[in-house]
Amino acid sequence: MTPEDEMTRLPDNDNLLDEAQEDGPDETIEERCFSAALVCLEGHYTQSPPMGPQTAARVSSMITKTLEKTHTLRKAREAISRNVAIWIWLTRIFAAAIPSLTTRSVGPLSSLNDPEKGVTPQESTALIVMNHASIKEDLGTLIKLMHIARNLLVNAEPEVPQDICAAVHFDQMVYQTIILCVNVTSKGYDGEILDETQRLKLGDVTELYKKLLVTSLQQAHNWTAKHDRNKMSFWFDVLFDDDGALTGPEENMGDGSGFRPQVAKRQVQHWLDRNSRLCDTARNLLKDYAQNRADKPPGNLAPIRPLAWNWLPDGSVDVPGDVANIEDKINPVWKPDEKDKFEQDRAYGRVSREVDTWWLNARDPNYEDWFVMMPSVEFAQSRLEHCRSNLVHRYAHSCGTDHSPPPGVVEEEELSDHEHCHHCEHDEHEHDHEHNHDEHHHECNHDHDHNHDHDHEDDHECECECDHEHNHEHEHDHDHHHHHHHHHDHEYTHDYVEDIMDDEDADDDESYGEGPLTGLLTEVPNILDPKQIEALHMIVKSCILDNAGSGLTRAGENLQKTRCRMFLALDCGKSLLREMLVFIAVWEKDEQSLIFQVTTQIVEALHHSALIPYAWNSLRIPKDIISPAQTVLLRLVNHMFRARVNNSSSQETKDNARDIKLVHFFLSFFRSRIVPECAALMHLQAQIREENCDPSEFPVDSWDMERAKDGLAQYLDFLTTVAEMMDTRAKLIEWEAVYDLITILSGLEAGVPKKPLIELPKRSPHGENSGSPMVERPYAAGDDGLPPSPPPPPMQEPAHKFPWSGVKGQIFTIVATLLQPPPGQSSPGNPDVQMQMVKYNGIVPLLNCCAYDDHNPFAKERVTICLKWLLDGCEAANNFFRELVNLSPPPNLRPAPGGTTVSTIRVDGIQGEVKVQVRSGTSAPGEQVANDIVEGTGRLDLNKPKLPTMVRRENLGNAPVDGQQEQAPASSFNDLEQPATQSTNTAPCFRPPFYQPTFDTPGQGVEPLDPGQPISTLSYDKDSETSQQDSDIDVVITPPPNLDEAFGESLVLKR
Repeated sequence: MTPEDEMTRLPDNDNLLDEAQEDGPDETIEERCFSAALVCLEGHYTQSPPMGPQTAARVSSMITKTLEKTHTLRKAREAISRNVAIWIWLTRIFAAAIPSLTTRSVGPLSSLNDPEKGVTPQESTALIVMNHASIKEDLGTLIKLMHIARNLLVNAEPEVPQDICAAVHFDQMVYQTIILCVNVTSKGYDGEILDETQRLKLGDVTELYKKLLVTSLQQAHNWTAKHDRNKMSFWFDVLFDDDGALTGPEENMGDGSGFRPQVAKRQVQHWLDRNSRLCDTARNLLKDYAQNRADKPPGNLAPIRPLAWNWLPDGSVDVPGDVANIEDKINPVWKPDEKDKFEQDRAYGRVSREVDTWWLNARDPNYEDWFVMMPSVEFAQSRLEHCRSNLVHRYAHSCGTDHSPPPGVVEEEELSDHEHCHHCEHDEHEHDHEHNHDEHHHECNHDHDHNHDHDHEDDHECECECDHEHNHEHEHDHDHHHHHHHHHDHEYTHDYVEDIMDDEDADDDESYGEGPLTGLLTEVPNILDPKQIEALHMIVKSCILDNAGSGLTRAGENLQKTRCRMFLALDCGKSLLREMLVFIAVWEKDEQSLIFQVTTQIVEALHHSALIPYAWNSLRIPKDIISPAQTVLLRLVNHMFRARVNNSSSQETKDNARDIKLVHFFLSFFRSRIVPECAALMHLQAQIREENCDPSEFPVDSWDMERAKDGLAQYLDFLTTVAEMMDTRAKLIEWEAVYDLITILSGLEAGVPKKPLIELPKRSPHGENSGSPMVERPYAAGDDGLPPSPPPPPMQEPAHKFPWSGVKGQIFTIVATLLQPPPGQSSPGNPDVQMQMVKYNGIVPLLNCCAYDDHNPFAKERVTICLKWLLDGCEAANNFFRELVNLSPPPNLRPAPGGTTVSTIRVDGIQGEVKVQVRSGTSAPGEQVANDIVEGTGRLDLNKPKLPTMVRRENLGNAPVDGQQEQAPASSFNDLEQPATQSTNTAPCFRPPFYQPTFDTPGQGVEPLDPGQPISTLSYDKDSETSQQDSDIDVVITPPPNLDEAFGESLVLKR
């Protein structure tokens, strides 16, 4: 025995090695030991005979050591991976174990497909608890075997074990294992009927099934990596779900788009038949086994078509057409009169004409040219009125209540010229004759704990590095770094597949989480956590992302794009996409997480095939303005566009055009659906606020309002990103996006009252006695030493008082960005946007937002920027301001000479009105100063470049008393988040106990809070005495009860 054999020899296995010696002298010791263990396991699962405890322990030890070697030794891994007999043993073991585990965990096999014999979750739970010990032992063994099978697919020539795995049909065993794991882990159970011991047993088994599911997904990922046929075979299994197959004739339509799943399934099967040739190395190994070793256990290879011809003698089985002509180019030709379906598909050459035809109908109508224009503002206005008048009926209809809309209400009848046909005629074929993509040299072998010596050509633009970690039964942890590289060679377009008015179909009433899920993999996101589910996302990415493919086929077809189109054409794919998107929201994954990044790449793939709009509409929930899955999809698209902003130099011209078309779709949807429906809700809030409607008429609850707000906020985030890109900003201006923003802003102003920083307590009328009056007795005796009871938790506001927090600030950011001068210029503002603001009456709601609103922090500062660019160079806007000021009478604060007067004013940030006492001196100069103060509040000098802004200060004693403090407006949004530079006599800005207004020189002291109701901006001097001799006029604010506790003392306004 050589020293090398001594090092690799597994101890204490002499007898088993002698039995396996006859398998051949060319086998390594690792192969022999593993084969011997598999022989025992196969007999155990088939009860011929079952293993005793000592044999089971010995076999388990051998499997564990083999697992370690496949993690750490590349030569051992490659040797075992090319052993056909080992792959057959693995297939036979899983084929025997899966039915046994199914019987012990789910119920009798006869009950699986028979609803009348179905096992309830409670009965399944009882089975698992009863068979806990044997299930746990078997699952531990199968997890190790699946780990080994996963590792065997990673070596210098992965296509060899991948093809052998397919030839022995181990891939089908992996698929059946996934089915079993999903069936067990997705079942609920009644925790009340289980004691603690039973619950622990059930938890142990469930976690083991999850481990097996994770490892099976990782094995499937490795089996499909960089292998087009295996990818298509896996896609065929998981997307063409037999449970969802049509029961009618094959030629019937599968859905409203005309797509026929059964026709597509047949065509994909024919493509698999025509592309059934295995690699030469795998064919030679299979032939050698079939000719020289098939007469010994584990027996012959199953002659299952279409792969069997690769190893069977010539002439013993029919060879599918075209398998020999792997280099000849194909010119796709569709022969509708051909009776032989296989020959018809062979002449076409591509995967599926059904899928191609579906894509031509489902893709963006603007894919090749601009056929669908932006809905006009006039249409948007009519749509808004329609939504307002039919709001209650719309929600009653979509929620399936008894309140049916009257005839003529249903929105399908409101079609206009903008309601385009989404199934317009296109060219009969489009064959994706695209530029060859660089081969993706490194496909992430997800979650493999082993060291292997590979040379990778890392010439890709983007690199994502993630660190995967494993915990195995043998407590042998390995860290493995994967690098995901991707080019951005985009083919962006979009389709507007939804008629926007069709959302109220009664037959389409389904809410997220209701009803059965379609497809095997759809359940997986509901079972696994973010770390466990990574393999599923990697599988989807590797099957559809362009740079994970191998170029074009002989027919000029991009198989990655074809699989991407199949993904959305089939219900199983659409359901899986929805669950993957909602998974991000449920687990609150951020942009730095691997799941978020991989899902963004999946969205990129949809963008390459112009299917993001189709995906958007397929994620619709009728009762929601925007569904949770749509919100996540928009967030991913926003992240995709944000990458464009950060890497604008790498953006090509064709990518810009495609991005513009995608922005066109989203803004069209925003104008036609999001804005009208949100504004309609705000309008109803305003009606309730004005007591014109009863709150009980509000049609949605707070949870629905929160979802609508999340969707609207995400939409505004997207528009913020788009507005920062010069090409798309120009389009937003051309399409008059300002109108939609003004509509939302006006709705918020009417429907949602501003939240003050300080809310004044409500006074009870004098003489009104309550049962237990509140008396402040800090040292009262007889309180028994008990601490006061905590205040009750705040009640949730009713839905009709929903504040839409933060939305105004987002709108101001977008408006200010659009108003900015062109790059390289500092003045004037964009004239087109300025005139749009005037045309659509955007100045009034802008001015109304000058008052402090705690629902929208920093909104006031953003309004300042908007006003700066709005007034800069726009005579129409300046004239509007002049007319507004002329119509606003000054407040009458002037007292009689030598006397006092009491008035009320509104102070920004304080709820309601505050009483002000004005005392006048007798000297004429003092009287003149008072005149200046009063007259200054009624004038607004619009010709000056700077506008007054509210300044927040911590120390009121440092406020200026000379009336000379002036705060220049911020010049950029970065300045808004930083404290303004102050002189030495003022404290730095921060979030105040209240907003501190500054008193400026006359002519700059007006802030219209509401049209026709100006308010002076005054400077508080907390430290001054009201009796100072140098003060001609003191304005004393008398705080209401309890307010002086917040300020420490009464406030004195001094000039």
